[in-house]
Amino acid sequence: MFSLVISAPGVLSNPLPDTPNIPDVQSNIIYELDAASLAALADGAAVDTWLANGPAPIVNRTFNYQYAGWGKPKFSRTGGPGGNPAVLLDGTQHIANGPGTIAITQSMTYAMVVQASVFTANQTRLLSSGVQLIAPGTNGFYESVSAGSRLESGDKSTTWTVIVAVFDGPTSKIKVGNHPIVEGPTGVSVSGRSVLGSQGATLATGGLVGGYAFVRAYDRALNNSDIEAASIELHRAYAIS
Repeated sequence: MFSLVISAPGVLSNPLPDTPNIPDVQSNIIYELDAASLAALADGAAVDTWLANGPAPIVNRTFNYQYAGWGKPKFSRTGGPGGNPAVLLDGTQHIANGPGTIAITQSMTYAMVVQASVFTANQTRLLSSGVQLIAPGTNGFYESVSAGSRLESGDKSTTWTVIVAVFDGPTSKIKVGNHPIVEGPTGVSVSGRSVLGSQGATLATGGLVGGYAFVRAYDRALNNSDIEAASIELHRAYAIS
């Protein structure tokens, strides 16, 4: 868990109605996956189980499953941003919830510290949860809901980056790195079994080449101030410029 400190050069006087808007990056967190929690593993060891902290049902925050044809990701003690721990994948690996997850209705937000080396129009996914998708596509990182509109960030950075993605039907949003927030419609859906690295049971061709240092899920839509604050928080925590 991180702290955000906000300072101002003076005293606010006669603020507009409903201002100032103090960012909130802590309310309604339902789970956090931190690669540092795997520190008991040897460097390069397979990740059998990655358990998230938080109040979400245990089945929703337990990542310990591979679909047929997929391998397990590997733990790296120093392979993440700033030499932090990371979970790394080579395109043939993923990790997922097992059966029985409890669906969560939008609105939802995901904030993550991730890296992708390959941007393609295949089944590579940073996250698939039901039909909610966050992925590195041919035009850069994007979010979408199957059969809904796609929000394109235009960012194709292959270095470690921070992504904040809000799934909220017609007012969904995505922020990648230091780029502005992109807002628009995606489909409305509920969460499902979450998979890191691929699109569910699709065979092991074109999975994520990259990794994860941190993933956080909220069961609410962060507003723009919250999105910017969450992005700054994670940039600073992982020394990402």
